[in-house]
Amino acid sequence: MRGRNSTGAPMPCIRSVRLLVVVTVALVAVVACSRSRPPLDDVTVSNGTPRRVELVEWAADAFWSAELSWPPVHEISFPPTNGCSGEQMGLHTSTDEGCRIEVCAVGGLSDQEGAFPLTVKHILLHELGHCWVDAYVDDLTRVQFMDLRQLECWHCDTPWQVKGFEHAAEVIAWGVSDTFYYVHVSPRDCQSMNRAFVLLTGQQPLSRLADCSDELIDDFH
Repeated sequence: MRGRNSTGAPMPCIRSVRLLVVVTVALVAVVACSRSRPPLDDVTVSNGTPRRVELVEWAADAFWSAELSWPPVHEISFPPTNGCSGEQMGLHTSTDEGCRIEVCAVGGLSDQEGAFPLTVKHILLHELGHCWVDAYVDDLTRVQFMDLRQLECWHCDTPWQVKGFEHAAEVIAWGVSDTFYYVHVSPRDCQSMNRAFVLLTGQQPLSRLADCSDELIDDFH
């Protein structure tokens, strides 16, 4: 609807429209510029070669691309570490300084350029998923998540595959991964994973996963 000025003549609305567009564009620009990859200055990479540091930077980019906050990570360690033993792939612990991650299995991760081994990428994203959930998922959401996944407990003396906090870490890792991610818990179909990711984070996973086409669903079985 067009208004009129003090003389009764129609007011030129085009200027208001242009102003609205300019303001809108400016706001979008501010929001876009405010998003930057999380700084890693506060993250200590122990036993870190340049290639291992590059892997950590790749993981930070994965969270940034998925528009998730970087978890409060204090240290990421690569072998040899004190915590890794037996067939353990990775582990995380929460401290007053922040989350500490140990990547135990680094088979195939050389100092040569090229794609990172999928297993190593999965381990790091999974452990970062634990850190993210510990920091940002409240008790009520955890209960809702367990109901959605039909689980009985969050962290108890049960097999790995039926622990709520392990499911949550897998869901986060799946949702931020930029490559194929084989999920080690069930249900692992795309629609189930999508719903779980939205519940935990309040947003959709990366666009390549969000549409849940038949091909994508087949990928995760």
